[in-house]
Amino acid sequence: MIDIEATVRDYLMTTRLVDLTGQRVYAHPTLPANYTPSAGPAVLFTVRGGHQDYSSHLITASLQFQCYALTAALAREVDRKLFDVLNDATEAAILSARMEQPGQLLQDQEVSWFFVLSYYTVIVKQ
Repeated sequence: MIDIEATVRDYLMTTRLVDLTGQRVYAHPTLPANYTPSAGPAVLFTVRGGHQDYSSHLITASLQFQCYALTAALAREVDRKLFDVLNDATEAAILSARMEQPGQLLQDQEVSWFFVLSYYTVIVKQ
């Protein structure tokens, strides 16, 4: 089976998103223990569900993205850049990518970090 998260991360690392995040694009359920927004914005994402088509050659996955930054404005900017590079993307193994739900600005209550939460549907081929 294709590694959906690795496929999407590999694609994102070739886009203008890295102008804002550098290497801080994480395909994982949690941020690295040493990450802080003062190091720069980051994107965290993971698969939250999906299904395969009748032929078993395509997987439709729902992905949850969290765009972290030091300020609310910067978190929104990262989320907008994510939309610019991912929505309607077709690249190599990614056949389609569409936003499911627009970004919602939130603030982590434990550490007071700003992040924008959004969801995308991505179709990848096996």
